[in-house]
Amino acid sequence: MPGPAPASLPTATSSIHFQVPTTKQHVQRLLLPPDILLSDPEDASNILDALTIPALLPPLNTISDENKHGIFRKEFSSFFLLFPATNVSVPTATTEALSTTAASFYELGTTTSPRFVVVPPADYPRYHPFSQFYIGSEMGDASLPLAVLTVTKTSGVGTVRYSPPASILSDAAALKNFIEECLGPAPLSSHQRPRSLPANPAYLAEGLESGIVDLAANTLSGFLAHVPSDEAAVVFYYSPLCPHSKKALPLFSEAAKQHKEASFGAASVSLARFDAKHNDVLEELGGEGLVPGFPTIVRYKNGEQLDYRSRGDGISIEGLLEFINS
Repeated sequence: MPGPAPASLPTATSSIHFQVPTTKQHVQRLLLPPDILLSDPEDASNILDALTIPALLPPLNTISDENKHGIFRKEFSSFFLLFPATNVSVPTATTEALSTTAASFYELGTTTSPRFVVVPPADYPRYHPFSQFYIGSEMGDASLPLAVLTVTKTSGVGTVRYSPPASILSDAAALKNFIEECLGPAPLSSHQRPRSLPANPAYLAEGLESGIVDLAANTLSGFLAHVPSDEAAVVFYYSPLCPHSKKALPLFSEAAKQHKEASFGAASVSLARFDAKHNDVLEELGGEGLVPGFPTIVRYKNGEQLDYRSRGDGISIEGLLEFINS
């Protein structure tokens, strides 16, 4: 005897509604793409994941070890983090303003709305690696609250960090306007936070031998400013995670050693490395992280900049020596 007829599936053109409980009083629904049934299972799973996870997060979160992986997902393009003052509770006015602002940006099923997060200092003090990634080197007065907004710009600039004036942390309307302005496509110069981690320790000892100066964001401008007008500086911008950087860094070191030997220790060209993955490129040099790619090698002289790529060939010791001495 034949079994019951199988339940009919929605057609590819129909809309599927996926119910998701949220912190709000009523159940809201996500409208999934009508062609999800035609998607590859893995693609369909990713679509569901990208839509569902933001919906399950409340507008305002407090980070913990248990929920941090759900909050800080790569799909999200912006975060607003409040680092409260140490040993001082967050003022009620600030909490209310932050909650109101978070709710005004809250959109169900989207990863473009900022994730609003309170970072408890007991678990994540400002010198914690997690906190420093967002705060940078300027941790501020720990007795005062600090707000940091991170925005990933689609224009290729990368992640830019801002801090609103402390005076608007208790003003929901002003805070909302500030965030909307920062979310624009172009990076703003005002209220932008630099990020400066220590120079990469893996190269400090080698730099003494080769004559290469290892820079961080807070030393880059000073290095370039003190290059005499009749001399030049060559800066190697790299990412320690980039395979092309890893291949080219030893070549730069060897070229620097040969240049130093040929100049009898009195080279007229200053050579430097800059970890652009963990430090900000200054705004006047193109803005945070705004280099054509890794590695980028730039020669500075008389206010002009020359990119090694203009040579049109690959990075080699011979090419680097010619570029340094050009």
